[in-house]
Amino acid sequence: MKKSRLRMNLYELCDWKAIEHHLARQAAKGWRLRRAEGSFWRYERADPACVQYEVTYLPSVGETTPRPDPNLQELDTICAAAGWRHVAEWNGMQIYENEAANPAPIETDERLRLQAIHATMLRRYIAPLALVCLLELMLLGIMVIPLQIAQ
Repeated sequence: MKKSRLRMNLYELCDWKAIEHHLARQAAKGWRLRRAEGSFWRYERADPACVQYEVTYLPSVGETTPRPDPNLQELDTICAAAGWRHVAEWNGMQIYENEAANPAPIETDERLRLQAIHATMLRRYIAPLALVCLLELMLLGIMVIPLQIAQ
């Protein structure tokens, strides 16, 4: 029987509820998330268990952030005190697991969660997309001006 498997992540960065539900279902089947690397997530075989997952966002932390990051260390310390264990991170999203029946939630203010999601999305998707659009407009301008001069 396989000890690990690599699965493609089909969830959006902002779809935290679906990710939590998916990970809990996988843990019930005996697969625990161990790494989230880009579009592929690695799961390891474990005993089936009822595990609670919580996703939280830390926009200041990404793949290029030097480690150890003090913000992430502080968050991990606070979560560990409440029984949460850091499992993986993906594009500023932090994933924690807890085997307690009714663990205290990490996120309690939905307004702050939404602000963190917006900041994460802005940093990871919208800013690079705006840069690509700007470069395309510049290239279009470079190609159109010679055509106008030739006419």
